[in-house]
Formats: sequence, C-alpha cells, structure tokens
Amino acid sequence: MHAPFAVFTQTMANGVPLIYSGQEEPVLRPLKFFDKDPMTFGKYERAKFYQTLLALRKRNPALAADASFRKVSVGDDRAVYAYVREKAGKKVLVILNLSNKEQTISVKEKALQGRPYNLFMYTNELLTTKPWKVEPWGYVVYEYGR
Repeated sequence: MHAPFAVFTQTMANGVPLIYSGQEEPVLRPLKFFDKDPMTFGKYERAKFYQTLLALRKRNPALAADASFRKVSVGDDRAVYAYVREKAGKKVLVILNLSNKEQTISVKEKALQGRPYNLFMYTNELLTTKPWKVEPWGYVVYEYGR
C-alpha cells in the first residue's frame, strides 16, 4: 500500500517532497519520535523508486509548485485517483489505484491519449480509450512532451 501514496506525495499540487527516515530502506516498524531511534541501513529496496520520482520532479516543470493541477476520471472514482499536472508545455498524468482490488482504467480524454512515457516501465506506451487494468495498490505515472 506504500507505493501509490508515495507517488502522490511526490506529485501532488503545492507539495514539497520529503523522504522520511526509513522510507527508502524500508523500515516497517513504528518510529519513535521523542526518543533516540537508530536505524540500520543497507538494502535501500525503495531507493530506485524514489530516485525516479525525484528525477522527474527535478526535470519536469509540470511538477513545480506553481504548475496546474486537474483531477481526471479514468475509472471508478471511489477507487482510482487520477490527475494531470501541467506547466510550460509539459504534462504529467498520475493514476493511483487506492484499493485492494484490480481496477479497469480507460483514458477517454483526447488530450491525454497518444504515446506518453511510462516513468516506471521506461518506455513510451500507446494510450487510447481501450481499457486496461492496474493492479491493487498500483500506480502509473505518464510524462508527456519528454
């Protein structure tokens, strides 16, 4: 369940990304906030995930604090949260499955169709109105105008 919420915190409007102690490792125990709580690092299982998101924020003005934000509907709005960020001719589409069930996605908005770059699959994908599935707690980030 961690991943779609992490993508959200790195791509939401008016946000400043923060990676808190242990997120990149991951540390799966509750952290002590008022006492010394040393951590052992070494695996960095989520490091590449966060590096990918932070590199996107750095290079793409669509994720700047003053970039536009617009919610879009691409599936069951009770389970899927999707939005577009835009600035300076650049655009990012974020699709988050915030449920424990596979969801059907269909990108009906013409301006979002085409061959955007899938940030985590490292390839341009054809987006049409044709439905496709996103896994439980899944996420997709598309970059346009790359």
